[in-house]
Amino acid sequence: MKVIECINLTKSFDKKTVLKDLNVSFEEGRIYALIGRNGAGKTTLLNTIVTKYLPDSGSVELYGNEAYENIAALKKVCFMSDSMSGFSNMRVLQIFDYARDFYSNWDEEYKDKLVKLYGVEKKKRYITLSKGQQTAVSLIVGMASGCPVVLYDEIYSGLDAVARKEFYNLLLNEYYDNNRTFIISTHLIDEMSTIFTDAVIIDEGKVVLIDNMEEIKRKAFGFTGRKESMNILEEKNIVGKSSIGGLSEYIVYDNFSSEEIERYKGLGIDVKSVSLQDLFIAMTCKN
Repeated sequence: MKVIECINLTKSFDKKTVLKDLNVSFEEGRIYALIGRNGAGKTTLLNTIVTKYLPDSGSVELYGNEAYENIAALKKVCFMSDSMSGFSNMRVLQIFDYARDFYSNWDEEYKDKLVKLYGVEKKKRYITLSKGQQTAVSLIVGMASGCPVVLYDEIYSGLDAVARKEFYNLLLNEYYDNNRTFIISTHLIDEMSTIFTDAVIIDEGKVVLIDNMEEIKRKAFGFTGRKESMNILEEKNIVGKSSIGGLSEYIVYDNFSSEEIERYKGLGIDVKSVSLQDLFIAMTCKN
């Protein structure tokens, strides 16, 4: 079931087009990596999904209905970033009270558990908290909101390795136990890759890849060999090329049979699987 569908989204700021006829949809009960270089449009996309930004053209649908001014649908989606400027002068306990009043499925007991886990000081004003504590507040609101869809924008900022690991465990528990959908904008691609079920790569305001992690592992390969041998790969979907001395390296995203792989190896071509991070670099590098 589609929980979010973005159709031909275009959004500009100060004559700069950030989203360009972007099309993407997100399914129920998945954990999505939203990946892109700085300025690629990730944060703009998330803000447009929750109608904080209105598109210049195109539309966003939540659960099959237009998102704009659809309060019932918007209450099913929680969007949190690592730093929420609207919280600045509020005390942490006021933030939680506001969230409890807004989200109909708010879980107060779960909130208390997470406050204890992350050692959040509820009586302090948000603006006085450390970066890690501000991130923890956003993390807690998203988790305790009870929303079936949670959008997290760079939510790991300021969290140490232990706190991030705890966060990943929370995500997986909610995914398995409650079938919630998470869309997570991140630069920690290698570290987080094991928790994602799907990946969306954005480049210059367009989606250049959306696929599940099983397919990515099956289709992403790196090939290294002498230039004359590499011509055999030209019919495949080559997403990146580079030269190392007298060798050429291709990053390819395509279907391969075991027979093809063995034939390439027989020609002296080295074949290796490519990580999500290396695939992302190849698809967005401008060299």
